Amino acid sequence: MDLLAQIGCPRIAAPPSGATGLPLINLDVITERYISILEMGTKTGVIPMVEMWGGSANLKRIAEVLYVAAASGHKNALVLLDSFHIYKGGSSVESLAFVGKDAIAVFHMNDYPAGISPAKISEPDRIYTGDGIAPLRQILQTLKNPAKPVVLSLEVFNESYYKQDALLVAKTGLAKMKAVTQGI
Repeated sequence: MDLLAQIGCPRIAAPPSGATGLPLINLDVITERYISILEMGTKTGVIPMVEMWGGSANLKRIAEVLYVAAASGHKNALVLLDSFHIYKGGSSVESLAFVGKDAIAVFHMNDYPAGISPAKISEPDRIYTGDGIAPLRQILQTLKNPAKPVVLSLEVFNESYYKQDALLVAKTGLAKMKAVTQGI
């Protein structure tokens, strides 16, 4: 967090890294851990966002990250969500309506192809926004907050993109994100 503060980055993801398998960790224990890193963030000026990972045993659903953020009672608590992880973790898109407008600052944009179940889909299956079946426009309409715009961050781990020029991938990703968000 100190390094991020030095370069002017105001937020950091706080994922369930290292706690992705079983056994399940009690959400109150996760909340205590999140409070600890929120306090570190207060000292550095960098806000940790509790991140949902659909493939993890812990923090795989919107309800779980919302619980942790709300139970922390911390004024800087935020959640970090992702269209792929909403699908992978089995959350309903309709549950996004319960995410308070001030609880989300960043949303990871990506898409996924048809024909792969949540149990089988994996990180390399992520594709550019608009190239798959994710209900992105519905998601964006739900998250839209004119008073505090949400930062949209392209997040794809598709190995075919790794083989391409990075600038081309970035430009393609940005163009596709703009196309999906147009008019919202």
